[in-house]
Amino acid sequence: MQLFYIAVGIVYVLSILSPSEGSDDFENLDDIPPWGYGRTNDQVYGVEAWKNFSKNCNGRRQSPVNIRHKRARRKRHRSKIAVQFTLENGQVFGVLKNNGHSPVFTVNVSKASAQLTNVPHHRKDLYILKKIYFRFGCTEKTGSEHQIDGVPTPGEIHLVFYKDQYRTIDRAMSKKDGLVILAVLLGGDLNYNRGLTDITSNLARIIQPGDKIDLKDGIKLSYLL
Repeated sequence: MQLFYIAVGIVYVLSILSPSEGSDDFENLDDIPPWGYGRTNDQVYGVEAWKNFSKNCNGRRQSPVNIRHKRARRKRHRSKIAVQFTLENGQVFGVLKNNGHSPVFTVNVSKASAQLTNVPHHRKDLYILKKIYFRFGCTEKTGSEHQIDGVPTPGEIHLVFYKDQYRTIDRAMSKKDGLVILAVLLGGDLNYNRGLTDITSNLARIIQPGDKIDLKDGIKLSYLL
């Protein structure tokens, strides 16, 4: 099993998600109106209006986040977050799907997995990777959900882990400590990102919402982290 320690400069957000209520989940998006990360207009709900269609979008730990360097504080003398892979190069297998908003990769944990440990406030717990969300925009400069000093990056990846104790992501979603999300900023030219090749080369096969394909060769997570 390979062990990787996450560098602070690469993975910049780690959050423990509170339980969701109602019908909101990661795949059931049919009843949610069009939304985006800009301002509200006649066609799209902006960030400040998300709370109007879901009370879960009005919390104290609300995404998206603008990280300000001058206000950030680094905690010293702490063991780093660690990701363990069962296969070389962090290879995992699963299904790539167009969920109507973005590509999402669902990991088949029975074939290979990635495990998260040393999570702040939950250092004795084990979290299993199940979902990977890929965020990008209409331009090469504005693709990330979060920002640093008000500036977005070309893209962003969200790795969703569920607590091993709850056995499945569906059970974990109803628990206060059930999920952990690692958000990874993507910089530079995404067309030449080695870790994204397995995803970008297959996007033409999932053009329509609901389209999905089985990536038999999987993806290699170590290239992303």
